[in-house]
Amino acid sequence: MTNCSSLKKAVTCTAWIRRFCHNVRCRPGERKIGSLSPDEKRDALHFWIRLAQEKFYFAELDALRNGTTLPHHSSLSKVRPHLCKDGLLKATLRTNEPSVIILPDLGYITTLIVDEAHRQCFHQSTRTTLALVSAEYLVRRRTVLRIVSSCGRCRRYRGLPYNSAEGTLPEFRTTPARAFSKVGLDYFGPIYVDPGETKVWGLLITCATTRAVHLEVVRTQSTEDLQLALRRFFALRGTPSLIYSDNAKSFKKLSGVLPRSTCWRYIPEASPWWGGFWERLVACVKKSLKITLHQCRLSYDELATTFYELALHLNLRPLTRDNEDAALTPAHFLFGITSIRGVVSPAVDPAATLDRAWRNRRRISDHLTRRWTGDIYRP
Repeated sequence: MTNCSSLKKAVTCTAWIRRFCHNVRCRPGERKIGSLSPDEKRDALHFWIRLAQEKFYFAELDALRNGTTLPHHSSLSKVRPHLCKDGLLKATLRTNEPSVIILPDLGYITTLIVDEAHRQCFHQSTRTTLALVSAEYLVRRRTVLRIVSSCGRCRRYRGLPYNSAEGTLPEFRTTPARAFSKVGLDYFGPIYVDPGETKVWGLLITCATTRAVHLEVVRTQSTEDLQLALRRFFALRGTPSLIYSDNAKSFKKLSGVLPRSTCWRYIPEASPWWGGFWERLVACVKKSLKITLHQCRLSYDELATTFYELALHLNLRPLTRDNEDAALTPAHFLFGITSIRGVVSPAVDPAATLDRAWRNRRRISDHLTRRWTGDIYRP
């Protein structure tokens, strides 16, 4: 029977085998022919139920046949079991409804019956399946829950996606380097500005190591406007040695006119998750602008000023865990401040020599590098 994956198949095969055995023993005129009758299918189903009850409730069946009381450890003592004329073990309900057949928890026939009911109710919940089964059988809810939970089709549609292990970060993100020496960039927008609701775009440039942010406003996504924005960025932050971006046409056209010391690399096509370290910050910028500006229309100059102020506050965000008192921020690596008014390094004593002051600044820089390596990338 365990070779049958459905109740219909098990009952049909058993009914045909029982008919064959019947026809072998009887005379030719008494043999059954044609398709299976409902009585034959019912008898085949009851045959397997009786076998399961004999296996799991043999002590209770012996007690009922001998007219003695049930064993004290029996799980059927509260359902008032009795034997019907078919030899099946049934439970007497407290209402006036007909008695129902008792199904053992671990019987394979129980699994087939519950699975068939689960399919008949279109793979609905455990409660619906239990209500359908309870019309003819007595079965525990936890048994129905176990069988419904193992339904292959339900698990396919209700299961969570595969959670793959996170890969190691690339070397250019974990090697200490000057701020904005290795960057990733992307466009976001459009944003409407006055007059005439002109469309402009934002260009986000983020440092791959310190996670610092630089924002620029561009009038179009053309190569010329991108080149001007990068020239402003190079003048303010220095020329990076490595630039990562997606495969936009304006990015590819500009890669040939960069300084020789700059290498421009592209992520695979149709793979935005490769640029996660800048896409995450693009989402932060868009959320902040949407909530702050709401339905306001700024001029081009006002929007450019807003971009610089927003970049300042993004560079003040903590990079380490929230429960730390002095969280490490991108501003530490840009200009040494932890807040708008505070500085991370003490004021230099005018009487101190330049050599001592340089060593002091160097010690602070090494301390920030150790914190960056130990706090940001620890598990």
